[in-house]
Amino acid sequence: LSELEKVYLQEDRITHKKDGIQKKKLLSCALGFLHENFNFSDKSNVIDIGSGDFSLLDSLSTDYPTVLFDAVNVSYKDSTRGKIRVFHTMLEDMTNSDSQYRLVILSHILEHVADFNTFFDSLKKITTTETQLYVEVPFQVGPGILLNRGFHAQHINYFTPQTLEFLMEKYGYKMDNIEFDTKGGYYYYGIPGVIRAKFSY
Repeated sequence: LSELEKVYLQEDRITHKKDGIQKKKLLSCALGFLHENFNFSDKSNVIDIGSGDFSLLDSLSTDYPTVLFDAVNVSYKDSTRGKIRVFHTMLEDMTNSDSQYRLVILSHILEHVADFNTFFDSLKKITTTETQLYVEVPFQVGPGILLNRGFHAQHINYFTPQTLEFLMEKYGYKMDNIEFDTKGGYYYYGIPGVIRAKFSY
């Protein structure tokens, strides 16, 4: 199993869904960034790579009923969740989707990816040059150095705004907008803990 697949199966965020104040603040901030930075009226389809407990997609699919929403989630056993189509696989193993997505959501995914070359090669198979990306990662400069939180054993990659931009540029994406968490659950004594960014080709 890949590092990311182990995280999906071990955490099983469907069964162990987190509904605390911190989670709700993070969700509210993520939705705010998505609403402000992406025009969903021209997005025929959207995919969430690693949709966790579906909090983000559940909200978006309600807000934008004409958009087709898909999810990659190995923890979820059903093939659909409401109007959301679910692929019970990893991105690298997706062979049953012929879609070219207009928006890809990567929320707390890149910090778990062990092989970026394979990951981004697989991503480009289901996207076009018109695709936009929403990326959210912890603001973490190294193991045990999350600025305001302790060591997280499941993170194998660490990002500052600069290193995130460098990584995405390496694979052909440019940063269009960026936001630091100043309201959500990871903001602590003036130190942001989450990076949210919009990327395009």
